[in-house]
Amino acid sequence: MDKQQTWYETAFSQLEDAFDAERYKEAIEIASELLKEKDVDEETIRVTKWIRACSYSGYAFELVDSNYSWGDEENKDAFGVLQQAKDLFNEYGNEYGWNDNVIYQKMLIDNLSGQCYGARNLAIILMDSDNKDYKSYAYDVYEENTDKFFDLIKEYGYVGLEYSFRKYVFIGRDENQIAGTYMLYNNQRWINDIFTIDRLPSDMVFPLGRPQPGLYMAHPVKTERYYPMKGVEETLFMEKVREFCWFVQCLGATRVSFHSNKGLSVSQGMGSTMNVEAQVGIKSVNVGGGYGNTMKRDDAYTFNQQVELVQNFAPKKKAYCPDDLIWLDSDPAWQMLLKQRLEGGIMEYTYKISSSETCQMSTNEMESVKANFEFIMVKANGSYDASTDKTFSSNEETEWSIHVEFAPLEELAEQSSNHKTEALNFSDEEIEYLDMVKECMEDGEIGARERKLLDKIRMKNGISEERAKELEATLSAPQLTDDEKEYLEAFKDACEDGKVSDKQRRLLEKLRVMYGISEERASEIENELIK
Repeated sequence: MDKQQTWYETAFSQLEDAFDAERYKEAIEIASELLKEKDVDEETIRVTKWIRACSYSGYAFELVDSNYSWGDEENKDAFGVLQQAKDLFNEYGNEYGWNDNVIYQKMLIDNLSGQCYGARNLAIILMDSDNKDYKSYAYDVYEENTDKFFDLIKEYGYVGLEYSFRKYVFIGRDENQIAGTYMLYNNQRWINDIFTIDRLPSDMVFPLGRPQPGLYMAHPVKTERYYPMKGVEETLFMEKVREFCWFVQCLGATRVSFHSNKGLSVSQGMGSTMNVEAQVGIKSVNVGGGYGNTMKRDDAYTFNQQVELVQNFAPKKKAYCPDDLIWLDSDPAWQMLLKQRLEGGIMEYTYKISSSETCQMSTNEMESVKANFEFIMVKANGSYDASTDKTFSSNEETEWSIHVEFAPLEELAEQSSNHKTEALNFSDEEIEYLDMVKECMEDGEIGARERKLLDKIRMKNGISEERAKELEATLSAPQLTDDEKEYLEAFKDACEDGKVSDKQRRLLEKLRVMYGISEERASEIENELIK
């Protein structure tokens, strides 16, 4: 045995003796000298690095003053040594693997130093440990640091965290189901946060009937909203399509044509969302109806090589930008269209929209999220079968082309001034009552149940039965301008015998054009007289 080998053995023996005797500072010095030497065998190096990391942790406990917390100024030196221990355990784990011993040491350090997020995630891993002591303690650490984490996000907000970090969230049924599901050091980790269904940040927003256990993705614009990963691309894509349709309707669109370039067909995407009388809101943006736009005719499917769906509109309101758009601020194309339309009076526009851009998810990201999810599900559900799981089944990219034709801005300005109602003369209570009447009349008539509701609102707002009848009458009677009254009188004269001749119709048409009355408005005036 040569002198060099004898020195190694002696130094290593001294290192073990110092560590066992809890002379941690001495052990740190011996380990540091030993690691400087060359030609030391790999196993000796590994054990030396482990003892050195543990010694730094033990030395920190020697320095700490138990009268103060680790974060107090009095424990500044002790805290610094503890962080050195954490760095060394990180180094050891990256080099030799993240076994339960390494994770346990890191969990202890994070727990002691008040790093509740790290301690909580490490505890989730050890809740699935084969070591009963580690497992039992991990559940306690999880509970303690989950409480601390929720106290923090209650103060600062969960959705205020960086979007890319909290984009994907896994929700488990309970603590036992999430045990072991957290992935530690992995460059491709995308699912950073794991919660149980009974402990979720209060500022997360879920669709009706949710959350349920599973994987969720945050909306790329309204980032407080979380959607189930299954079908999320289609959900976001259709949301943006519907909002674009509403956007261009408010800008005075007269015709919107759809063509599917790839993926989901227009008939599949739009077929179940064509109720043109539905109310438009932030959560569900509808195509057509209300807010100054009426449909000329029912939506017509014209399946051919170019156009799969056409919608025609008769705008009656001055072009404007609605206030409740979700996607406008994040899409430069929409911003440019708004400027071109309101300032330049653009008459036609074609917009391409794809699900991958809407979802803001690359192919590599999708594959990484899928791999993370499969790891979690194997831990959370022993019978999980990736081949039958449907979470990522509908990830084919969809792309549509949407062509829009607009009415001239000056025409909309005329119609807007011509069709002002007497609503300005109504009180706030009367306007509220009229809004409810409009909703109750969506199917064409007011039923007994709707009438009972309207009576309650009428009495609450202090409106008499006679005044309510007057208000309801304004919804069916056309509000005529002077020019429209002239047209109505001419129409009365033309149809005295109950029939309008071709010659009289030509004269009425000239009068209509002269007064700047649209075909749709003229038809409304005539139909009201016929009734």
